[in-house]
Amino acid sequence: MRLSRRDFVPLLTIVAGGVIGAFLTLSPRVLWSPSEDVAQQLTPEARTEEPLEFKLVLPVTELESALARIDRQIVEALGVDELRALGRDTQDPSQDTQNLIFGGDTDQSLNLRPFTSLLASGDVEGAYLVAAEDVEDATLFLGLPEVQRALPRNVSLHWEAELIGLGQRTYRRLYVTEEDAFVTGDMLEDATDFSRRFANFTAQHIGDRIAIVLDGDIVSTSVVRAEIATRGAVVGR
Repeated sequence: MRLSRRDFVPLLTIVAGGVIGAFLTLSPRVLWSPSEDVAQQLTPEARTEEPLEFKLVLPVTELESALARIDRQIVEALGVDELRALGRDTQDPSQDTQNLIFGGDTDQSLNLRPFTSLLASGDVEGAYLVAAEDVEDATLFLGLPEVQRALPRNVSLHWEAELIGLGQRTYRRLYVTEEDAFVTGDMLEDATDFSRRFANFTAQHIGDRIAIVLDGDIVSTSVVRAEIATRGAVVGR
């Protein structure tokens, strides 16, 4: 049975060596029944084709110190002419002012902010907003090996699967997360171990936001309100 990725299924309960009470939204390939173990909920296609990961969402400040470095790597990799052709030769106006006052480097390519200029403050903690029309270029930049190497250690960036409307514009959220997942779909083969890992992690991160990542995209995020253990706890959006 193969369903469309957009047909998300809200799960009210996850069973993993006991009942984990939660309100999470997973892919349709997570087929739920209250009598089934989590390991049985994932179809073979979901395990092999769409890796499932649970990651901690980080504050955007974890990325901000690297943004100038990321911009420089994009300029070096693509060149000013290609960025100009893309319409992404946006300069940092504050740097221009400093150079004018204090006499800085006149190489304008050093002031280009092709990636940073696409980021707007997010509406939820740990996420930037990128206008829908800018997502393609942002994805191009993030796919550059030079950019991946410029990311801070143990930091990863993930798009949210769905677009959102805010005001008169449409955006896609870009989340900052830990690179390493604290649990993965592969661990669901041992439901007891999965439950233990989930309980230990959420006990240490009450008040933090966690993300469900499916095939590289975030399909849901929730704030941990209490330890998610076998006796049940609540994760609220």
